[in-house]
Amino acid sequence: MNKRFILLTLSVSFCLYWFSNLYLWYPWSYDPRLGITLMLTLSPLIWIIGIIYILQRKSNLPLLKSAILISIVFVVISVLSDLFFFGIIRDSLHELLKPTTYYGYLYILILPIIVSFIGKSKLQQNKSATNKSIFFPFVFGCLFISILFILIK
Repeated sequence: MNKRFILLTLSVSFCLYWFSNLYLWYPWSYDPRLGITLMLTLSPLIWIIGIIYILQRKSNLPLLKSAILISIVFVVISVLSDLFFFGIIRDSLHELLKPTTYYGYLYILILPIIVSFIGKSKLQQNKSATNKSIFFPFVFGCLFISILFILIK
């Protein structure tokens, strides 16, 4: 397996998760239905951009296997980050036990596979090296989580 590809996937997943939480925080705290609506409409577009960003990088894996790896990493990072954010930081683990949470996990599990099928020809043609900017998404993820902590407190 390509370690750089896995690091990039972890880094982008971390960044996307915390960016999503950051831009959903105010709408969700104002009205949960507004937050859910944004989560189900705007969030997929942001995750799709991240998926395309990752799939355009070189990997030793075929495209479908890369998409499956991305799916697994996205779900694991999301579950762990949700447990951290809602369980430890906000002490409101009960907020995770809602159908929308599980729909979100299912959605980010299948989304990379759907993107890989839809964009198969383009994604296989335009591969670039993964050694560029592996840690930029991680740095942005740290920035997003820091801003979110400041806003919460």
